[in-house]
Amino acid sequence: MTKFSNIDPIAPSLTALRSVLLITSQDLPCGIDTARLLPAESKLSVLSQPADLSPEHIRDLAPDLVLAPLIGPTWDGLDVAIALARAGYRGRLGIVSPRLPRQDLVLREMQALCPALDICLLPLPDGAAK
Repeated sequence: MTKFSNIDPIAPSLTALRSVLLITSQDLPCGIDTARLLPAESKLSVLSQPADLSPEHIRDLAPDLVLAPLIGPTWDGLDVAIALARAGYRGRLGIVSPRLPRQDLVLREMQALCPALDICLLPLPDGAAK
């Protein structure tokens, strides 16, 4: 599995994605335009909260990538990572966030709690977060 560290290195590989799972109760913060980045033949599935995840969802959707915001209305990216790990997902998780002063600390905590996931923080351009 290829590890990724920010949106620039994964952008070219997005053209190979067959299935993407978006976990959000609203549009992802501006700065990541899934319609522009994903090929037209990619299947985009949306769940409104990590509690909706199940092993059956992961098996049926077989996502190549999961995208979620760092902060949701009642949950956060760590909740998403834990729910994915519990559901048996072992792939790439992109957490969309504003630029953080120490994003390495956030990433390290998430990776320590969910080592089977390939987790990346996808920082938005300055001023792009809602």
